[in-house]
Amino acid sequence: MILLLLACSGDEGPQGLGGDYRDYLAPDAQYELVAREDSGAVEQVWLLRIEEGTWTLRDGDRWRDANDLAQFEQSTEEGLRLDEYRILPERVEAGASFEGGHVEALEATQVWYGLFEAAVTVQLDEGPLAGRQVFAPGIGPIVLSFDGEERELALYEWL
Repeated sequence: MILLLLACSGDEGPQGLGGDYRDYLAPDAQYELVAREDSGAVEQVWLLRIEEGTWTLRDGDRWRDANDLAQFEQSTEEGLRLDEYRILPERVEAGASFEGGHVEALEATQVWYGLFEAAVTVQLDEGPLAGRQVFAPGIGPIVLSFDGEERELALYEWL
């Protein structure tokens, strides 16, 4: 019995968190990200669409009327990259360092949408995405930093 438990434990992080970066990606989806009320942000809503390996970020309430903020091409070789910026390392483990950042925590995270019991928080040191990024397994980004501002998940839908 003990051997079976040891064999099943794998190399996941605490409480089943961590593992492969692909666990924290999602299929093509659109996200609505909002500022916390106490943030002082002028524009409250960002729309993020991840479609066929392209991440498009817009500022506004409706996709067709929103202003383009940025577009990134996704690469999934040796972790998750958006253009030249590594967003997630290949192995997601608390304390792990990677080119341009580090994994801060593997823990439950509360955002406007709700509580995500399993999430990975990374801190990026450079580029337009510098700051805190948080990903939930099977959902994708639930907190996104861009140009020094941060938004959190309010709504998502699969495309």
